[in-house]
Amino acid sequence: LGIGLCCVAIDALEPPVETPARPRPVSAHLRQQLALHGTVYTSVLNPLDDRKNWVLLVSAFCTAFADRDDVTLLLKMTHNLQRSYIFELHKLMQRLPAFACRVVAVHGFLDEQDYGELVRRTDFYVNVSKAEGLCIPLMEFMSCGKPALAPRHTSLLDYLDAPIPASFLAKVSAGLDRARAARIKVVLRFVYREEFTAPNDAK
Repeated sequence: LGIGLCCVAIDALEPPVETPARPRPVSAHLRQQLALHGTVYTSVLNPLDDRKNWVLLVSAFCTAFADRDDVTLLLKMTHNLQRSYIFELHKLMQRLPAFACRVVAVHGFLDEQDYGELVRRTDFYVNVSKAEGLCIPLMEFMSCGKPALAPRHTSLLDYLDAPIPASFLAKVSAGLDRARAARIKVVLRFVYREEFTAPNDAK
């Protein structure tokens, strides 16, 4: 039967006593609700992918919309570890000048319903990558009729070839003073790689 065993006795066991289940602790990962208002710019990215350039995106957004409390930048982070970006984002928020716009980082899995609601609530999709192989999230949002603000380089040239619409510039610049609206137009033209003279536009 085994080393040091000469016999085994099997006794009848009483049925196990059921103990009342303890209440489960409240988890930080329970379903959360996020209220979005005003104009929403969305970007879906992996914060550890250096090509995504998300630090520049946040900095430029908070500078361009520093006086707008009705504009939100929503970053849907796709990495599974929150610590992969949260400390850098917090440090960046501390370094930036005061701003009224809102920056929201969404961490965690979104099911089909929640992701569809995110697409529906988005006004503009934003991409400032240094290079792209395809950028599926950008294509998803565009296929749902969402206008995109993205650089015209690498694979993005395959499906981003239109000039900046005048209606787009008008909507982005609505409610801004002349100088700030001019700065936003300079940023847009740089992203779209159009010809412009920065000193004249910035006046």
